[in-house]
Amino acid sequence: MRKRIRSPALLLAALALVAALSAVIAFAENIDSGHQYAWGENVGWLNAEPGGDGMWGVEVMDTRLKGYMWGENIGWVNLNCANTTCGGDAGNWGVTNNGSGKLGGYAWGENVGWISFSCQNKPSSCAGTDNYGVRINPATGVFWGYAWGENIGWISFRDTSPFPYQVRTDWRGAAAPVGGIAELPDLAPGAAQPSDAPPEGSGWSGGTYAAMAAGVAAAALALAGAGWYARRRWRAG
Repeated sequence: MRKRIRSPALLLAALALVAALSAVIAFAENIDSGHQYAWGENVGWLNAEPGGDGMWGVEVMDTRLKGYMWGENIGWVNLNCANTTCGGDAGNWGVTNNGSGKLGGYAWGENVGWISFSCQNKPSSCAGTDNYGVRINPATGVFWGYAWGENIGWISFRDTSPFPYQVRTDWRGAAAPVGGIAELPDLAPGAAQPSDAPPEGSGWSGGTYAAMAAGVAAAALALAGAGWYARRRWRAG
């Protein structure tokens, strides 16, 4: 009678493979394709949907933003410590949403440092900076306003010149649109992208994509190895 094999190694390898695949699937974004670029006055285009539809990018939630933006000239901009690890010297940082589209808090650029999404992070700075901030129209999902990076200057999320652009999300809030910054007309769906904007998926051929692929490959190899070990035990028994 053949023995029934219960291999802990096989089980652990299977769990590792599931975890690796889950990590890939867990990435989400809700930015509209064709409306994903912000402009940094000193750093160029930043892509809020670098992985394409439903993959990696910015996810707007009722209380915060998660995910990443990608700048061809500055690399990754992390919008929330929940993407990696919270705590430590920097505390529980991230970009917040008050539920009606008024953003606050900080993002972190791997090569450029902190990026503030509201002068209210440091109220004494508001008077001298035109009460800057980034907001999302809760009725349309369109971003507007400016973020400020100490090392890179202003980042604009919407404008009509020198080329019409805007960041827009599928998220909708329950409150009426927040005033304070002049609204601009929405761009038509499918409007042309900036001619020198980074292509879809830019940046994901690098370290993050490679790390995820390596994790899945390692788990698959472990699973195959555990299967080979189980077959040997079965034959031996």
